[in-house]
Amino acid sequence: MDEGFPRSSSSREEDDLHVAETAPHVITEDAVVSLSPEFAVLSERFGELTDGKVIEINLQDLLEILPRKRKRKDSYRKLVNQLKEEKGVLLHITSRKKNHEMQIEW
Repeated sequence: MDEGFPRSSSSREEDDLHVAETAPHVITEDAVVSLSPEFAVLSERFGELTDGKVIEINLQDLLEILPRKRKRKDSYRKLVNQLKEEKGVLLHITSRKKNHEMQIEW
């Protein structure tokens, strides 16, 4: 295609569609829905997940009910963020590291 001529709008729309289908940063509904089972597990253990609720849990206990391949607090970042955004619930994960408690909050 010659650079001097404007592209038709249908060509631009096709390119935009292609980018949307292949872009790695696009979040699908499946990615958002994927945490619903984890919400259910937390609500079974801590009761209804209502706005303003604060859940404090030890990393070892959380790994037992919601296992992760990577056994570190940062592996729960998506869960913490989504709980806060969707439900208004603050999840504080504590761990024993070098004889002191650490607390994360995103």
